[in-house]
Amino acid sequence: MAEAKKPKQRPVKAVRRDAAEGERRLWTRLRRKQVGGATFRRQYPIADVTASFACIARKTVVEFDTSKTALASEKSHEERRLKRIASLGWKIILVTHEDVFADLDAVADAIEAHLPPPIVPETTPQKDGATRPVPELDTPPDTGWQP
Repeated sequence: MAEAKKPKQRPVKAVRRDAAEGERRLWTRLRRKQVGGATFRRQYPIADVTASFACIARKTVVEFDTSKTALASEKSHEERRLKRIASLGWKIILVTHEDVFADLDAVADAIEAHLPPPIVPETTPQKDGATRPVPELDTPPDTGWQP
């Protein structure tokens, strides 16, 4: 019996290289913990779909809303993708290309306002199977250095 072949996905590097200008602009703000101190990853795979931008620690995805400009078939595909991501427990924040071009700072502020607090485990497992509380982390002193 022949196996059903999965459709080939484009390599992530090609998707990043061919990204729309709005996605590039938003990535310049989401990278390097500039929005709410959250670490975002670009083109992050979640189960069988790929999220545009994902913050793993806060289980949040930022996607572009294409509902106004997409064709009907693209809209249904996008809706299925977003439902799949949401069904796995991820929060989805939708932004538009128009908003990114109009006021990137306002988009970054809105994303920061909608970010949930980081998911931090309350206990850590030990080798013997027991658990112990996670120690409080001291924050390093602010040196004033910025990249």
